[in-house]
Amino acid sequence: MSDVDPKSLEGIRVLDGRGEFVVAAKRWPNDSDDNARAEVLRLDGVLYAFVEDENDGYRSSMAGILILRPDQVPPGAFVEFPPMVVTCRWIEQWDRWGAGYANECGVLYGVDEKTGLVVFEYGTDQIDDYYPSFVAVWRPDGYMPDWLKNAAEQPE
Repeated sequence: MSDVDPKSLEGIRVLDGRGEFVVAAKRWPNDSDDNARAEVLRLDGVLYAFVEDENDGYRSSMAGILILRPDQVPPGAFVEFPPMVVTCRWIEQWDRWGAGYANECGVLYGVDEKTGLVVFEYGTDQIDDYYPSFVAVWRPDGYMPDWLKNAAEQPE
């Protein structure tokens, strides 16, 4: 799989489209092309597919991020909307459920610059756990997740 380093997506971006569909994604070097579920965002005019590795169906993770060509998008599977400016950030620890401790993760999230609310999260939660999970949150109306609110309230 030709991965994009998620840290390279950090910064201010223009988001103007989203889709969810199956892509051909080679997850391991010796795999033949495999079909995998992906959530796709268009940031700064580039289509990024956040690909899920379903693992055994109980555990899952983000297999990687692919860049797609427009002809790889199935008809009707992608929605365009008025552009919004988002700040993308990559985090490697969070207290997602408010348990009082942070666990390892790898999640890219985007904050709408106009509202200050999170509109997407993609990555893997609980990387260091027996049950990692693929994170795929899309909230175009935006929301303030507890993990971010709690992190903002912590003294530095």
